[in-house]
Amino acid sequence: MMDATGMDFASLDRYDRQMRFAPIGRDGQARLCRGFVVILGCGALGSGVAHNLARAGVGRLRIVDRDILDITNLHRQVLYTEEDVRQRLPKAVATAKHLEEINSGVVVEPIVAEVNGANVLQLIEGADVVADGMDNMAARFVINDACVKLGIPYVYGGAVASGGMTMTVLPGRGPCFRCLVEDLPPPGTVKTCADVGVINPLTSMVSAIESGEVMKILVGRGEPNTCLLHFDVWDLSFHRSRVRRRPDCPACGLRRFDFLAPEVQDDHRA
Repeated sequence: MMDATGMDFASLDRYDRQMRFAPIGRDGQARLCRGFVVILGCGALGSGVAHNLARAGVGRLRIVDRDILDITNLHRQVLYTEEDVRQRLPKAVATAKHLEEINSGVVVEPIVAEVNGANVLQLIEGADVVADGMDNMAARFVINDACVKLGIPYVYGGAVASGGMTMTVLPGRGPCFRCLVEDLPPPGTVKTCADVGVINPLTSMVSAIESGEVMKILVGRGEPNTCLLHFDVWDLSFHRSRVRRRPDCPACGLRRFDFLAPEVQDDHRA
């Protein structure tokens, strides 16, 4: 039996406690079930976001990642198992396998591919939201350019050591990632997890915040975080910094989209 939103009553039982949360309700759940989210990268952050959104009932998830699982992933990438590593599964394929076991009502599309300026527009076209699961700065510039160009909300997240950052880009309504960081930092100047490590409470926290931002956008209730939220799970410090939209921003101000240009694709691989 269907309700006024066109949803099967029986299929809603699993979301009962979620729908009791007033900002979501039955109407918000219907919006989640109709949502289409593209998750670019499915390591610690991306797999966490995918896990949360599948359990929340987001109707369609496209998962894009080029990597094969290895044993060093397992301490923080919550969806995967030792058997996935033994089989040398691509992360996108393993993610889809586990999400289908978690919620068969969600359509999961795994794509084993690198995200770059040549394919990113095709990968995200038609999405309601793009969620960031990448692990390098160059990828964020590529994704930001594509999302601003197509007018798709972009939820940025980053994690290294014990420090995390998130920010939501709402094209045309607020600052974009290049308003925050105008130019790609020189190689070697930004510390990575390979340099200083990362702990799993941090990646779980960043992916949880990203998931909440995606859900707010899909439901259409709540105020997305267009500030830069920076926090440290080791010393429990939290800071929000306002990011101003810049008229001279190369992406959202001048609409130049440098990282989608063919001549820079090879130099800024994601």
